Parts: sequence; structure tokens; C-alpha cells
Amino acid sequence: IILKKGEGDLANGTITTPFEVSFAKGSVDNHNDLGGIGPDDHHAQDHAAEHEVGGGDPLAWATTKTTGAWAKSIGGGGDYADWATMIAAMPDQIAHAVTVTIKTGTTLTEICDIYNKHAIASTGRIIVQAEKFYPPYADVIPTADSATATTLRDAVLAAEGFGNDYFNGCWVRIVDGTGTDNGYVLITDYIDATGDVVVANWPGTRPDNTSRYIIVGALIDGGAARAQCLDIANCTAEISFYGIGFTDSTSHMIYINNCSSVTFYYCGICDSGANGAYVLKNLFITFYRCGVVANGDVGIRVYATNYCAVTRCGISDNTNYGIESLAGSFVAASNEFGDLNGNWGAYATQSGQIRISGTECSGAAGNHSDEGTAGDNSDDQASAYV
Repeated sequence: IILKKGEGDLANGTITTPFEVSFAKGSVDNHNDLGGIGPDDHHAQDHAAEHEVGGGDPLAWATTKTTGAWAKSIGGGGDYADWATMIAAMPDQIAHAVTVTIKTGTTLTEICDIYNKHAIASTGRIIVQAEKFYPPYADVIPTADSATATTLRDAVLAAEGFGNDYFNGCWVRIVDGTGTDNGYVLITDYIDATGDVVVANWPGTRPDNTSRYIIVGALIDGGAARAQCLDIANCTAEISFYGIGFTDSTSHMIYINNCSSVTFYYCGICDSGANGAYVLKNLFITFYRCGVVANGDVGIRVYATNYCAVTRCGISDNTNYGIESLAGSFVAASNEFGDLNGNWGAYATQSGQIRISGTECSGAAGNHSDEGTAGDNSDDQASAYV
């Protein structure tokens, strides 16, 4: 694709520019360096070439616009059977509330992508939510009181009064404490009077009264065959996700590239082959009370991003680091918990910064309050700046 100085025809989808820009898939040659993210991430380079100008047509995204609130559902009895059909129908210019609800018990086995969705009014935002999830809005990630071979019990959950069978078909995930090796476990029954979450069995270690957990109502499953579960690029619309579990991708499970504002609430980001979330060249990204567990490299990697907030998340058992900030990124990490994140809970390098307040997720030593040592990555501490 070549955009030449002084040339342009809106009817044919080209843009007049004050300079000449040229780039092709897999390589970028312009003053903005759209794909310059390091030699180990060709996926980002492909994004810059394929999606930066609407996948080949600079004005392709401008053809559809919301005319009112747009509310749709995915799953059994919903408006769409899969993500691909839904996203093809979603308008590209967002002037109103757009809400997508994934029905309880739905597992999506596809890469769920969101490209070139643009807010054209202050009311324009996108919400993608599971029909059911726990904890509800503003609550902390809870801790179980006890567990048996087939149950997890929590009196606080019972006090919520959801009713019998409310969470049937959802999944429970241990995000800290005993039992983080269980993965997402299907809930076969819920007993409201006692707050008992019933499962067929615990595939890993049985939880106990140290186990902190979330309940998600929908899964996006990479099936150990797809590089990503969620792929978001070049969106100016605010996008929020609630109560969804992401699992089993071969590479970066959640990939966010060149976006204005994306937020995850009460989500599980677990079991990727590489990074749980790779945040690349964005303005504002937030992870709020999420579980980030057992990812193959880093739980949350933040590269060349203006501001990323990680707040009250359970970050455990990630191979190298819990949080990594690099290439000038700023990360505000507040009151995390979780252990066994390689040698470091939080790690900043290449002029990246992490402002830590409250407790920290830790490395193997279980240290939740060590500020680390600039230039020294030889010790097992909670955080380090190198």
C-alpha cells in the first residue's frame, strides 16, 4: 500500500497526505515505525500492515454507524452462534452504547478479534460481558472457607442470595493460594444456602481456606491450536470486558495493539503459551480484579504504552514475571497478590516504569513488599528495575 503526497480520492478509498508513506505486510518503512516492536514479535508487524488503514481500504471502517443502542448476544438462544458473525454485524463507527452478552456456559473456539472500531461521540463505547460472573461489580476477589473433593464453600457467596443453580454451567478458577493448578473447572451445581460451588472433581490440588477464586460465565478457548484468544487492534472506542475466561492459546492470549482504552474486569487470563496479555503501543489499558495465572512467559507484558493500570489482581504461577513494563511504558500496579511468578513479581526494563502501591505479586520466594534493587536482577524479590 502506498499513500503518496498530494494524491487522494475519497470515493476510491485513498487519503491525501503531506508526505509519502509506504509499507507492506511483515515490514514497515515510514517515519512512524508502525511495526517496530522487536525481532521476536512478527504478529505485531502484521497488525501494523494489515489493520492500520482498515485492512487495505483506508475508509473501509467508515461504512457502518450506530443509530441507537446496539445490544446483541452470543451462544445458545442468542442472536449469534459465534463471534465472527457478531463482529461482522457490529457497526464500525460507535456513537451509542454497544453491548455484547455471551450466554452462560458458552465456549468460543475461535480467535475473537476487534479491529477498527471508532467512537464518534462521548456515548460511544463497547461492552463485552459474560451473562453471569462473580465477584460482582466492586467486590474483592473472594477467598474460600473450605473445600471437599467436589465442592468449594464460601459463606460470603451464600450471603449474596443468587439462588440455587445460579452458577450452573459456569467455571470456577483458583487464582491464588492452594489449587491454582486446576484450570477452569465446570460448575455442575450451586447450593445457595451454604454457598457451595459443586464440581465433578478437582483435576489438580484440592482448594482450601487459602484459595482465592473467580467464577466466569463464558470461555474463549484457544484449544492449544490458536495463537490468540482475543485480538484487538486500532480502536478508538472504549472497550470493556466483564467476567470472561481466556485460556490455552499458543502465543499471547490477549493481544492489544494501537488502541485508546481497553479494560478487563473480573476476567481470567490463564494458561497461555507465552504472555497472558501483551499490551503494545496503547494509550490506556486496565486490568481490574482479574486472575492472571500459569502463563508461559509473563502474566501481563506492557510495551511502549502510555498508561496501564493493574489493580487488585491475583497474579500467580507465571513462568518469568507477573508484570513486565518495557520500552518506556508506565504501569500503575496496586494491591496485587499471588506467588511463584518466576524470579520477579514485577519487572521494569528498557526505560519502562512500574509504580507499585500496597502489596505486590511475588516471585518464587513469596516476598510481597520488596521494592527491588535498580540494576540488580540477581535476587529473588518482589520487584526490580533493570
